[in-house]
Amino acid sequence: MGKSMAAIAAGLLVPCLLSQSLDRLPLLRVIELKGRTYHVQGIEVQGIKAESDRLWVTSVDRDTQSGYLHEFALPGGMLVREVKLQDGARYHPGGIAGADGSLWIPIAEYRANSTSIIQRRNKRTLAVEKQFSVDDHIVVYCQSGKRSNIAADTLTELGYTNVYNIRGSVNAWLQAGYPLAGGRR
Repeated sequence: MGKSMAAIAAGLLVPCLLSQSLDRLPLLRVIELKGRTYHVQGIEVQGIKAESDRLWVTSVDRDTQSGYLHEFALPGGMLVREVKLQDGARYHPGGIAGADGSLWIPIAEYRANSTSIIQRRNKRTLAVEKQFSVDDHIVVYCQSGKRSNIAADTLTELGYTNVYNIRGSVNAWLQAGYPLAGGRR
C-alpha cells in the first residue's frame, strides 16, 4: 500500500458519540502517516502537538494473514515502530483503546464462532503486559437501536453466535442518566 493518508480529528470520539451524524463534524486536522499501514481497524491518539505525542494504529493484511500495531510520532506522522499482532490462528486486530500507560487490543481469528485474545500492551515499549482469551462475541449498538437490531439479525443469519444488541442503544443509556465520554449533550 505504500504511504497512507489518515484523517485524524482531535477529539473526534466525543463528538461522534454525541452527534446524530458524522456529516456535521468539522475536519480538524489531516496528518499524513509516513509508513505502511494495511486495512486500518483502530486508532488511538495521545495528544496532537507535542513531540512526545503519539498515534497508534491497528491494521490487518488479509493477504498474508498478519495483524499489526503501528506507532506514529505526532505532529509529523513519522512511523516510530511496528509490531506484529498474532497468536496462532488469531491475527485480526480490532479497535484499540488507551488507558493510562496501556493499550488494549483484541486479536481474533478471521472466522465466525472462534476465540479472541485481549492484549494489554505498554504504550512506551509496546510489550505485552497481560493477555487473556475470550470466546468471540459481537456487541452492536447505534443511536436508537433500529440499525443495531438489523445488524444483530444479519450477523445471526450469517451464522454468528454470541451476538448482543444493547437494548435501547445510546438513547437509553443517556435516558438512564449514564455519562458519555466528555459529558452529556
